[in-house]
Amino acid sequence: MRMAFAVKDGVPSMRFETDDSASMLFRHVDIDLAAYPMLAWRWYIELPIRSPLDDCTREGDDHPAPLFLRFATDHCEKRAMEVIWGNRLKPGEYKYIGGFPHFIADAGDERTGRWLDERIDLARVYGEIWKDAVPPHSIDIAVFCDSDDTHTASISTSSASNGSDVTTMPIAMSLPDNWCVRRISVRRSDGVSATPASRSYRATLCGVGGGRSATQQGGIVRIYAWL
Repeated sequence: MRMAFAVKDGVPSMRFETDDSASMLFRHVDIDLAAYPMLAWRWYIELPIRSPLDDCTREGDDHPAPLFLRFATDHCEKRAMEVIWGNRLKPGEYKYIGGFPHFIADAGDERTGRWLDERIDLARVYGEIWKDAVPPHSIDIAVFCDSDDTHTASISTSSASNGSDVTTMPIAMSLPDNWCVRRISVRRSDGVSATPASRSYRATLCGVGGGRSATQQGGIVRIYAWL
């Protein structure tokens, strides 16, 4: 697994490359989903998951550029989901692995190889999954790269959205020193699964961007740690 700050087609971004591996780059937040229901970002799928396995099985549960989201309810219950690129599933569909929910935001080979601006009504998606729940607070947002279940490879790049509306979640991100890496999984050439220390990966990431702050733009939660 490799993460790198990059410029893709003139766009400041974060590049993720996996080879039978996975990781998450986390940002801890506290955002009221009732006040800021929308989520916007950009991604560029360069190499999608190429696997005959079913997306809806645990063995086929890999995606080139998922977003992991964790929520806290008024009763302090923790809930989590992923917003994903579908391998065979279609945009707008849901899948569940062991009860864990996923929402497919985009999909299709014809959609790869270019920047795509995405925007979803996260409060509506949340309400579809947890129908009896009032909108919670978002407490974690993570950029995810994942190919360890299918033993394949993927390449994707993520960046801030271009939108300018004021209806969606605000975040001011300190870049990149308040992001951290979790769930690092690396498979060595001899087939043995290894888990390197998160601290060393975090130090590498933090040493690149100088830790400058991104300003809040237009009230949108923008998935980026790399300007």
